[in-house]
Amino acid sequence: MSVRAYTSNLCHTIIARVKERPEIWQFSHPLYSKRIVHKQFWEEQAADLGVNAKVLKQRWKHLRDQYRKELKRAMEGNKEKVTWQYFKALSFFKGQILRERDGEQAIAAALEAESSDEEDEGLQKTSRLDKAKKRDSVKLNIILKRLNQTKSLLEAKTKENEARNADPDYMFLVSLLPSFKQLTEVQKLQLRGKINSWLLDALTVKEYVNVCDPDNDDDMPVMEIIKCEDSD
Repeated sequence: MSVRAYTSNLCHTIIARVKERPEIWQFSHPLYSKRIVHKQFWEEQAADLGVNAKVLKQRWKHLRDQYRKELKRAMEGNKEKVTWQYFKALSFFKGQILRERDGEQAIAAALEAESSDEEDEGLQKTSRLDKAKKRDSVKLNIILKRLNQTKSLLEAKTKENEARNADPDYMFLVSLLPSFKQLTEVQKLQLRGKINSWLLDALTVKEYVNVCDPDNDDDMPVMEIIKCEDSD
């Protein structure tokens, strides 16, 4: 038997024996993911066929991968060009490849959807950031406005204090405050009464002076003021 014929017979044998054992080729089989199952299968075939288990496994992998390529070519409308001798024998594996392809497409669609969701989420984050920036801008404007108002009040208060400090009457009264605080509550009441009385007398005298002589100087002696009252 020629090498080519031997190889062909070996490949058909491998295909036939794999087909009989769905746990070796069917992705959904509960034992498909068990490595020990695959190892035992290829060791059994090696003992029966007299071929190294690794060689048999590699040959099956080559047949499986080549079938994927031939099936893809056939599904693209080039079925008449498929002349591979093992194509028909491996037709039982077609459903697995189609489900595998659908799974890849589903994964691609899921990744695309996830990417789209990330983009939407990115837009939402951008929108939230813009809103946050607007809120911060409004808060900053309010704070600046209040600072300007406080500054204006401080400036007005400073000018008022400067005006008071420049007023000799105000400074005189302020200079009396330390001595006033040393008095008892009764003494404070008495002094307040006297000050109010003096103020009232001074204002009254001023009115009399203005009536007697409107052009008279405010510094008229007290005796002259009394004479003016007597002449009435």
